Amino acid sequence: MKVQYIVKNYPQLSQTYIKSELKAVMQNHEVSIIATSTPNVKDSEALEFQQVSEEEEIIRQVEAFQPDIIHSHYLVLAELISRVSLKTGVPFTIRAHSFDALKNNLNNKIPAHIENLARYLNTDLCKGVLIFPFTRDLLVAEGKVDSSKLVDTVPVVDVNAFYNESQNGDFIMNTGACIPKKEMQTFVKLSQLLPEQTFNLYGLGHDIDKIYKLNQEIGGSVNFIPPVPYSQMPREYKKHKSMVYTANMDIKTVGWPMAALEAMASGTMVYMPRIRPDIENYIGDAGYVYENIEEIADQLKRPVDNEKRQYAFEYAKKYDIIKHISTLTELW
Repeated sequence: MKVQYIVKNYPQLSQTYIKSELKAVMQNHEVSIIATSTPNVKDSEALEFQQVSEEEEIIRQVEAFQPDIIHSHYLVLAELISRVSLKTGVPFTIRAHSFDALKNNLNNKIPAHIENLARYLNTDLCKGVLIFPFTRDLLVAEGKVDSSKLVDTVPVVDVNAFYNESQNGDFIMNTGACIPKKEMQTFVKLSQLLPEQTFNLYGLGHDIDKIYKLNQEIGGSVNFIPPVPYSQMPREYKKHKSMVYTANMDIKTVGWPMAALEAMASGTMVYMPRIRPDIENYIGDAGYVYENIEEIADQLKRPVDNEKRQYAFEYAKKYDIIKHISTLTELW
């Protein structure tokens, strides 16, 4: 089949879920990529794409490619994708994430785009929307999306690219886009509690300068690692015994990060904040779920639990994208 991708901010370095999905899809399908906006931190290893922001030009590009299906990421693009689909007659699918399918608990507001989703998704041209299961209730209740259009799935992770049972280094890491919901200042504060440990932050763009300034002001010991190409990240994970993922405990819109499974496959012990009950289900017994950094500080001083680490290797395998890509392709 011919698949027309229409995505925003491509090729953003942090969009590893799109990269992993493309890798799997391109094994059996012909792909063309349209980017509707520019990235914050560009991926130097990106596939060929066309930068097109005007809707009419997007339609012309789609008609020239003559795809069998249009596929996109993020529910914030639902309106655009549905219009392009309607005008070209090409059906579509969307992979939702978490920021676009959860309400901000800090202000208790439903994102504006969710209120109009029924208009764009409850149509014959929409072949399905892939979602994290913990977002279903909100999309049905507030978005009025037909439940049959929603397909529960897991993060798209190329586990095999990271799988490595060899010995890890002794450092502690965190990674991701430096945005408020990730609250990476918590990682800086953790470094204050463990000055004898080496902390590495693989932070990308956005508020990275604020985090760097905070590290200087409060005497944090975090090393700020420049952007690393995705193909080199397996090597980076192996330098670390633990990954402490951070999130704002009030906003609560961090979803199921791919980094957690990449770390598990790399032998790096995972610590995730308990921002919602579903985090326990995601991490299972393959890592630790914490309420605050103080409770994990002592744990991070000790050697890694080898039994838990070995379990994490097998746990991560269950999430590999090759086992789950059919959830998407069967919709097509």
